[in-house]
Amino acid sequence: MNSKIKNISIFILVFCMVPVLSTAQTEDPIYIQIDFMNVKQGVGAEYVAMEQEIWKPVHKERINQGMISYWGLYEAIYTEPDASYNYITVNVFHDLSKLENFFDYEIIESAHPGRSMNAILNRTLESRDFVHNEVWQLVDSVLPEEPNDNARYLVVNDFQVQPGAGGEYLAVEEEYWKPIHEYRVDNEMMAGWHLYELMMPAGSSIPYNYKTVDFYESLGDLEQPLTMELVQTANPELSEIGLDAFMERTLNSRVGYRSVVLERIDFIAAPDD
Repeated sequence: MNSKIKNISIFILVFCMVPVLSTAQTEDPIYIQIDFMNVKQGVGAEYVAMEQEIWKPVHKERINQGMISYWGLYEAIYTEPDASYNYITVNVFHDLSKLENFFDYEIIESAHPGRSMNAILNRTLESRDFVHNEVWQLVDSVLPEEPNDNARYLVVNDFQVQPGAGGEYLAVEEEYWKPIHEYRVDNEMMAGWHLYELMMPAGSSIPYNYKTVDFYESLGDLEQPLTMELVQTANPELSEIGLDAFMERTLNSRVGYRSVVLERIDFIAAPDD
């Protein structure tokens, strides 16, 4: 057997980024908007305080009004050296029309009655630089039998899949990797797994179009190697095609763009999510 295949300690590290959602495949689509923020060194505590004191009550009101079902704040603790961001926020919703009034001033005023809107906006702008945002749709997931709010760490993996090859990539994820993730979740080796497809923005200038997110309760869980013995145990059908063919099809289906580790700082969710 090829030596590089013998021990793939691949987390298939392969994002957002939400706590493990309690419903994977439902009739209602699940979308996430990721906002990337750059916070200057030394002012991270002020930025986090701003999000918790100003925007968390706003997101709670948005949840109450059915605009979103989840909001989360995450810090990028391991990322690429030239990353343009170090924090992200995530909003989860079920209808793209919700983007039309994503931040209604009436909701802000309802969350902060009598408070100066200029003061709110000034503190927000002074605490961070907004970099950009993205909208993704949940395609598939592996969830524990009981919802897990302890998934504090996320390994987010961005991939580039060539135009027209999305069907093959999704087939590899579902046929080969999903059973492995199910085994790892069932055996408490990880807390969940999500697969997303990028909706906005789009175009050839975007270096990734699919994302997987691995959820863990602690960084120590990342020490568990994804060996080929585990892969075969979790997915016996792989023996029929051979491990070399399995790895070749996996590698040919997509190109890894980046893998980063995020830590959840705070979140708020609707009661049934």
